[in-house]
Amino acid sequence: RKKIIAMFEPRSWSLRRNFFQEQLADSFLAADTIFFKDVFQKERIPKDQRLNVDSICRQLRESGRDISIFDDFQVLRDYVTELNYSEDQVVVILSNGSFGDIPGLVKRLNID
Repeated sequence: RKKIIAMFEPRSWSLRRNFFQEQLADSFLAADTIFFKDVFQKERIPKDQRLNVDSICRQLRESGRDISIFDDFQVLRDYVTELNYSEDQVVVILSNGSFGDIPGLVKRLNID
């Protein structure tokens, strides 16, 4: 029943590539608001092998999801700073990197 806010960075070796291109959009269907970071170091991956974030975001928009692609972590810092943490919502952060220290920022903001 809670609003789900998903923040995702395709950073691992396999997620940066198009191995899961067809399945990835479905894994975000439970989320209400989604932030997608563009592929980490995408210039190192040939375009025909790279995850197509635009395509996934288009699919999710067509299914009614609120989705944004971002490059600058300041976008997320501003967003999580303005969130009302008393509302019934869950912030899910998906990355195997530091993710611009967004997890630490959310923890600091959500201290009761």
